[in-house]
Amino acid sequence: MLLKLIFCFIFICTYSSAEESNPLIGTWKSNKEKTLKYYSKTPVLSKLTDEQRKMFKGIFGKMVITYSSNTFTWTMDEFTSSGNYKIIANNEDTIITLSEYPLLGEQLTMISFEEDGTYLTIPQGHRYGEFFSKVKKSTNHAIKQMGESTNVK
Repeated sequence: MLLKLIFCFIFICTYSSAEESNPLIGTWKSNKEKTLKYYSKTPVLSKLTDEQRKMFKGIFGKMVITYSSNTFTWTMDEFTSSGNYKIIANNEDTIITLSEYPLLGEQLTMISFEEDGTYLTIPQGHRYGEFFSKVKKSTNHAIKQMGESTNVK
C-alpha cells in the first residue's frame, strides 16, 4: 500500500535535484515525545504487553542522523552506519528518498515535514514512522564531541 502511494506521489509531485534546496542537510535527532504521542493514536501500543511497551518506548529519542547533500550517517547508542541517498521526488512538505543502506540495500523513504520544524519518516514497507527534530548547531557540536569521546564512529 505504501509503495503504491509513493509511486502516485512521484507522478504528481515536482522533481528536483539534490543541488536545489534540500531541507534534510544538517543533523536531526529522534523526537521521543512527538513519536510516542503519534503512536498513542495508533493500535500499535495497545497490542503490546507492559514489558514490550516499555522496551518499545525506550527505542525512541536516541537516534541521530546527519545528512549532507548525498550521504547520511546515523548513530544510535554505540552503533553507527552511513550510506548514500538521493531525493527522487518532492513537493512543498514531503520528499521521497532512495537510500543505500549497508545491511538493507536500497530503500525508499517518505519524509513529511511538519510546521513545528520536525519531520516524520516512514520507511518503505512500514505503516508507521518516527519523528525527528533538527539539532541546533551548538547542540550538533556537543553531539559530535560526545561521539568522539565514546569512540563512536
